[in-house]
Amino acid sequence: MSSSIMLLPVGISFYTFQGIGYMIDVYRGKVPAEKNFLRYALFLSFFPQLVAGPIERSKNLLRQIYEPHEFDAARVKDGLLLLATVLFAFQIYCDFGGYSDIAVGAARVMGFTLTKNFKSPYWAVSVSEFWRSWHISLTTWFRDYIYIPLGGNRRGRWRKYRNLLLTFTISGLWHGTGWNYVIWGGLNGFYQVVGDLTGRLRTRLRESLHIRTECASYRLLQRLITFAAVDFSWFFFRAEGFKIALQMLRHGIQNIGLFTFFAPDNLLGINTIALSEKNFFVMLAGLALILLVDYMKKRGVDFKRRLAGQNIWFRWLVYYGLIFSILIFGIYGPEHDASAFIYFQF
Repeated sequence: MSSSIMLLPVGISFYTFQGIGYMIDVYRGKVPAEKNFLRYALFLSFFPQLVAGPIERSKNLLRQIYEPHEFDAARVKDGLLLLATVLFAFQIYCDFGGYSDIAVGAARVMGFTLTKNFKSPYWAVSVSEFWRSWHISLTTWFRDYIYIPLGGNRRGRWRKYRNLLLTFTISGLWHGTGWNYVIWGGLNGFYQVVGDLTGRLRTRLRESLHIRTECASYRLLQRLITFAAVDFSWFFFRAEGFKIALQMLRHGIQNIGLFTFFAPDNLLGINTIALSEKNFFVMLAGLALILLVDYMKKRGVDFKRRLAGQNIWFRWLVYYGLIFSILIFGIYGPEHDASAFIYFQF
């Protein structure tokens, strides 16, 4: 038996219905006939909703084509900035940390042991600790082959600061030649210089205010401040150029609005990052799991050793659970692209 397949244009039903609706509305006198062919073509082929809707009515979309559409910082804020910047910190960690774990695991299957590349970086209490926990192989390479040959911390405090700034600036240039990468690297060096310079002052301030430093609340504050500083630097790392980074930063600062972010029709910023409610809570659950596992590892919990001490039926139940979780959530989401690791570009 022979069979034939009819190939149809993508999204044909959506713009067909949109065109039919327009003709019926004109016939019924609800909207005037559009005499400008280009405007009508734009109405029919408007790319954001061309493939999968929503099916727009001519009285809504066609009217907007005549309206001026200038740059609106609020739209940039809603679509790109505050929450997206925070989430990028976790995206790049999952991307690079996950790929490093895959590499370590694949090598171990073949009998090789690779260097551990991450050590719960977002639980760090200072920027210097963060860089001892993030991309450890690259950080130690720059330490051993650039920072120490420059003199390290052996020739006085100010040369130490100079060496720190040079090393992290060079690290930024390794990632890219744009000024945004230079700023990213320089910021992380600057944080550590400021942290060292203000160390004694912060100690006296804590003592005068009788702030307890051995409690969990103080460590939580340190971690939040460290994350905020590192995440701010990621802003420049993520931008596609220094000018774009400055524009986004300026508009973000000018239009920060917590009332917009927590508005009833924008549950915890779901609209801000264009996620459905279901995907938003899946994302929250994933982030909570990542932070929990990292925290347990930082506390010295050895999952492999603990699992090895359990009965065989329980161990294999965990193994199969992990395998199915990878198969299901490893390709979760419409934008999944297994080959699109962020660090492949460096």
